Amino acid sequence: MKNFKKLPESELETMLVVWHSEIPVRGSDLAAALVKSRGWNKSTVFTLLLRLVEKGFLECRKEGKNNYYRPLVSEQEYRAYESRSMLDRFYAGSVKNFFAAFCSENNLSKEELEQLRQLVDEQAGGR
Repeated sequence: MKNFKKLPESELETMLVVWHSEIPVRGSDLAAALVKSRGWNKSTVFTLLLRLVEKGFLECRKEGKNNYYRPLVSEQEYRAYESRSMLDRFYAGSVKNFFAAFCSENNLSKEELEQLRQLVDEQAGGR
């Protein structure tokens, strides 16, 4: 896994829009989407895009008057990083400790428990 840094909420929201857009995505289209969904102004969006380029999450290519953005980190890669980071910080890297805490706070249905059991069985069989 690549060595990432945790993204602030605003940068993560920007990346989510990029990840769910047709790639490459034009900067003005990203700005319009985030102005509409978050109420941010365009200069805020372009500042966030610049930060994401500087951090290595996005690539920017200029064509004429337009900037086009492409993710250099996939949503799956970042999700795996965040999951591992949370597990390490709060549960000493232990999935068992996480699951025990989760189960003590949530009443899981039999269906949810069965889905989890199937997931564990798939992982155990795939190794």
